[in-house]
Amino acid sequence: MNPYTQSTTIGVNARLLVPGRLEGLGWYTFEILRRLVTLRPKATWIFYFDRPFDPSFVFADNVRGVVIHPPARHPILWHIWMAMNVPRAVRRDKCDVVLSLEGLMPLSCHVPSVNVIHDLGFVHEPSHLPWMVRAYYDYHFRRAAREATVLGTISEWSRADVTQRYGRNPSEMFLVPNAIRDGFEPLEEREQDIVRAELTAGRRYFVHVGLLQPRKNIQRLMQAYDLYRKRGGNLSLVLAGRKGWALADMERTFESLEFKHDIHFTGYVEDKRLQRIVASAEALVFVPTYEGFGVPVIEAMACGIPVVASRTSSIPEVAGSAAILVDPMSVLDIAQGMIDVTSDPVLRKNLRERGLVRAKDFSWNRSAEIVNAMIDVALRSGQTSSQR
Repeated sequence: MNPYTQSTTIGVNARLLVPGRLEGLGWYTFEILRRLVTLRPKATWIFYFDRPFDPSFVFADNVRGVVIHPPARHPILWHIWMAMNVPRAVRRDKCDVVLSLEGLMPLSCHVPSVNVIHDLGFVHEPSHLPWMVRAYYDYHFRRAAREATVLGTISEWSRADVTQRYGRNPSEMFLVPNAIRDGFEPLEEREQDIVRAELTAGRRYFVHVGLLQPRKNIQRLMQAYDLYRKRGGNLSLVLAGRKGWALADMERTFESLEFKHDIHFTGYVEDKRLQRIVASAEALVFVPTYEGFGVPVIEAMACGIPVVASRTSSIPEVAGSAAILVDPMSVLDIAQGMIDVTSDPVLRKNLRERGLVRAKDFSWNRSAEIVNAMIDVALRSGQTSSQR
């Protein structure tokens, strides 16, 4: 039976679709799902939310939103939601397959499952998370990686990491990369002037994009910025993203800086404003210690903005030859990257041109098609099992 014409019911973990709070995994879920439901118009899609949902997330007539309690924002509640209440709803709704795009997935649903694991940052940097979160991740990711009927990852780096940690055959794992959201594109100079006037009193600036948490290496980034200024640089630094957790060291570092008055924190930024902030920057400086992909890198490239990024984990794979790569553990190396990207016009021009080309290698449409193919594989697996 052709799974494209077959009438199927697909249960989806949609808990990260929260209006005004889309970040990282939430944007990935949003961009894939809004395309995926149109690729299978004869399927019934049931989106399982953990709280009342915005109707805009019901992307098509073949989508039905269902609220499953409790709101899953704590390890104990995650377990109740993922391992108990959603599986019960999947059985009640007679789903043929269950899909999760965030790594954590409903367990023990007794139907074929499709899951995408983004990274294993909690394994590489466990000290930055509360013990209960680490314990839950250790247990749940191990099960999710091994039990998913079809498994995907977002980069070759993550695929190798999942293979090493959990023993999943890499040839069985699909590569489903992130891509660039609509609106990340070059901005006219007069519009850039407006953004700079609002953000930094007209001063040109570096930008960092992402949740402020230890893995993003904000302390060393700020120290590198201070060193860049001491060596004659005159740009500001804009940190675009809400504050996360374990920030005491970052805040102490900030207070110690000579040029802290030129570091600007935006807090959470709605997408359209974020696009303008990125496109108005002189360069993105993105130096996390570990990253499963690094979406800000390709979004900055799509805006025609030069990139300084970490020489670690997945980032060299994603950036290709279109970025200055630095050691994220070296304040001196980060600062030198900031100096180089602002002082060499030929280098800036080359990075801009390479970045615009590199950004075209990533497509949400293509990634949605890959997830659709993963669902096909899962459905065929279910058919084979039922025929035994």
